[in-house]
Amino acid sequence: MLAFIIIGILTLMLFAYVAIPLIFSSQADPLPDNRDPLSVELEEERDALLRAIKELSQRELSDERREALKLRYEAKAAKVLRALDERKTALKDSYSPPRPKGKSPLPVAFLALLALMLASGALLGKNILPTINQNATSASGQLTSGPVIDLSALEELETRFNDDPSLANRLALADAYWDVANSNADEAKATQASQLYEKALEDETALSLDEQVRSHFRLGLVQFQQQEANAITHFEKAYQLKPDDLDIVFVLGESYFSLGRMDEAISLYDHFLTLLPADEQADEDRKNIEERLAAAKLLGPRLKAVEAEPGETSFMDLADAFWQLEQRDIAMESYLRVLLDYNRDNPLALSRVGQAMFFNGNTQEAVGLLAKARELEKVAGKPDLNTLLFLGNAYFTLELYESAINIWQEYIEVAGGEDKAGRVPSLIEGAKAKLSGNPMPDPSSTPQVTPASLSGLDLFAKHCVMCHGAAGQGGASTALVGSLLAQDKARLENIIRNGRGFMPAFEVLLSADELTAIIQYVSEDIQP
Repeated sequence: MLAFIIIGILTLMLFAYVAIPLIFSSQADPLPDNRDPLSVELEEERDALLRAIKELSQRELSDERREALKLRYEAKAAKVLRALDERKTALKDSYSPPRPKGKSPLPVAFLALLALMLASGALLGKNILPTINQNATSASGQLTSGPVIDLSALEELETRFNDDPSLANRLALADAYWDVANSNADEAKATQASQLYEKALEDETALSLDEQVRSHFRLGLVQFQQQEANAITHFEKAYQLKPDDLDIVFVLGESYFSLGRMDEAISLYDHFLTLLPADEQADEDRKNIEERLAAAKLLGPRLKAVEAEPGETSFMDLADAFWQLEQRDIAMESYLRVLLDYNRDNPLALSRVGQAMFFNGNTQEAVGLLAKARELEKVAGKPDLNTLLFLGNAYFTLELYESAINIWQEYIEVAGGEDKAGRVPSLIEGAKAKLSGNPMPDPSSTPQVTPASLSGLDLFAKHCVMCHGAAGQGGASTALVGSLLAQDKARLENIIRNGRGFMPAFEVLLSADELTAIIQYVSEDIQP
């Protein structure tokens, strides 16, 4: 599962850093964030608390209320600062033992690329890449978790190569450097290995087929971040030499995808599907690659349209496609292009950028964009439920409870009544409790019922359809029918209980039996 998540994150980052600048020449993406994920989370929480303390003076609050909030924020900030110091101290003393070697017929190369170039700790909303054993090895010699290299043995290889820089010794040392790089995420050793492979390829005819494939493939992995064109050339040569290798086919397809070359990516994904063996693991990977293939087919025509005739329509179509794939940050690039270059009053673009900013924690900016989108939608006579929902959520986050209540009441009117407004009425009750200074309603105080008397369908209709669709087909959020998330019951339960993104933690909204019923409904009843 970890490798599955990492591969999904890598693809998003590669596309954001490579494809988007190709489309929008004025855009420049920042370098990858290689910091410890928990430290980053603590730093973001610290910054949010300090910002909240600073903003207290700008809010319409009584002196007593302002001082109480300030004391609470300062106490929490002090706790976060202590946790951050403890985390940094722990990282200095941390040691991760090497992972054991295993086997898998599935692609493992992007794990290598990620280990050498990126560090990741965030989770995308939807995973659409194959699951890959993080301890896997590769039949074609690609970077794997590999054996632990004895440093004395490595020194012996270096000495042997210095005394006799023959082709055999060069390749042996290159392979040893590669294994060290893989075991320790050592980018310097990967660079040394790539230099030796590159030198060996100067006389390519002297190499065996497997040596040529291994050298080209590993060179491509190291070069992809800085020299995409050279990396693609090496991947393509490896593919020409060994066109039926799953690792090579997968990585070349992903490389084409990340560069926006969707037709070529589609061809490689199709070929990948024909190579998968008929077993249970392959069946799961086939589903994932089929989703990847669908994404490429969805994006391909829209990328071409933007290139051929850039304009409001083509950029909106591209942005909507990314939004549909739940790549909100990338979608925001296109929506912003629409707003900046073509139509600053496009209500959908304003709403989607506002929603993306709310997801990213930029609540003040989100309110301004969502409020403007709401006004434009009212003028056009086409109010959007998502705009109202997110605007209410943003007001609530800023503790502007009266504004949140007004917007959510408008939501109920547009939806056609409380019975069609999902959880919004309960959100209003919570905001009213906050406004009066009372604690949030405690669902555990309500009478408990047995699962047999609960209807998962009714609970889903009340709490979930506004985002996931009436039949779980998706809408403002993830499609649940046929999704891998719904099949992973433990992960599904964790998300439903604790929330994710703007999705609330239903553990504080539903009873234990209601949670059981709705988890069963999503994981079993609505599945095909």
